[in-house]
Amino acid sequence: MTTKQTKSSGMSRRRLFAMTGFSAGALMLARHALFADEEGIVPTMVNAAAKAKISIQPIRHDISVLEGSGGNIAVLTGKDGQLLVDAGFTVSRPGYSATDRALTRRAQPGTINHLCGGPSGIIAV
Repeated sequence: MTTKQTKSSGMSRRRLFAMTGFSAGALMLARHALFADEEGIVPTMVNAAAKAKISIQPIRHDISVLEGSGGNIAVLTGKDGQLLVDAGFTVSRPGYSATDRALTRRAQPGTINHLCGGPSGIIAV
């Protein structure tokens, strides 16, 4: 029997190498889906903010800071009411309202805020 007449019943080296390369490439492309978190950073922050306990930290006579829901919120209390700077997430609103009532009984005339994160439940005023 000559070399030309002998046929291997298994897979050729070339085909084995190609299949190994294809499998490795597919695994590398799929690893993102395998190890990805279920939620992104913004939904995680919103969920944490909904459960956070908000505390009042007095700074000066009419200036306080609300802490505990993802960031600090400055509260300036005056004779006309309050001014909140950076009002946070909408899910934190009940906690902010409770702490606002602890600071003053007057109405809240305005809020200064910025929008970040898109339509994820963040207050935009």
